[in-house]
Amino acid sequence: MRGKKAELIQGKEDTLCILKDLTGIASLADQRRAVRSFADLLANTLKEYADSRPYMGVSDAVSGDGSLTTALRQADMALAHSFYGDCMCFFTSLPPLGDFLPKPAAELVRIFAHLPCDIITCSRLFREAIAAMRSERTNPAIVRGWIMRMDEMTALDKPLKSPVTLEECAERLSLYEEFWKKNVQDNALLSDNPGVVQAAAYIKRHFHEAISLNHVADEVGLNPAYLSYLFKQKTGVNFLEYLLSCRLEQAKHLLASSSSSIKDIALAVGFMDYRHFCKTFKKEIGKRPSDYRRQARGLSKN
Repeated sequence: MRGKKAELIQGKEDTLCILKDLTGIASLADQRRAVRSFADLLANTLKEYADSRPYMGVSDAVSGDGSLTTALRQADMALAHSFYGDCMCFFTSLPPLGDFLPKPAAELVRIFAHLPCDIITCSRLFREAIAAMRSERTNPAIVRGWIMRMDEMTALDKPLKSPVTLEECAERLSLYEEFWKKNVQDNALLSDNPGVVQAAAYIKRHFHEAISLNHVADEVGLNPAYLSYLFKQKTGVNFLEYLLSCRLEQAKHLLASSSSSIKDIALAVGFMDYRHFCKTFKKEIGKRPSDYRRQARGLSKN
């Protein structure tokens, strides 16, 4: 590469691999200054194509046979540290990445798996987990796996993109707190009457079937009229409204996360009439199922 300032040698997805000629620059400090100057120039050039400064992983200066493979490996390892917000990461000065999930993160998953959970405790553990990950520089692959598990347990309507940085992970807390709050409220409303608890649980398990108030009342051993009264008193909605809510929540989840046709989704959540499903969905959610799917997946109408 002698005689060239820099050369693009590889492009993969949204990652560029660039060789920078450091011939004649002996000291490490001077090499870093040269790289930073080049990186600033590159970042300014890319401003019109990107919303933010690109993240860069920088290898040691190398030469000789096999050096390119070594440089690419080192740059890739350095780039992993950009997960923690560093725009430019030099391989030589980086600490090793942590190989274990911090205890607060593992504890939060354990508590989360046994709903209902205490919102204050869960929020505290989440913040402690993020702080520990930042301090220990936990391997980003481990952190993303943890976030994916949390997303699955929260049953988010809209599938979220894998976080690029730890800060994007931290932003998930507001979504998780909303889920925890709703779960605690639901259980607080129902906890003082086992019949209502059982009825709500039965509806959640069988909402896709042609169930009725009489059927559910038989299952939990209550008079239908009395169950209807208790259900309204404890949940704030009547039996049919609760059943509809369960069906529509699942429909939203399937529209956002599956490739099933809308007709199949309607059947899967308990609507035998496709047109009735579309009409009801539009009335309750505010948009047609097709529009909801398009918006949830971030697609344009074109």
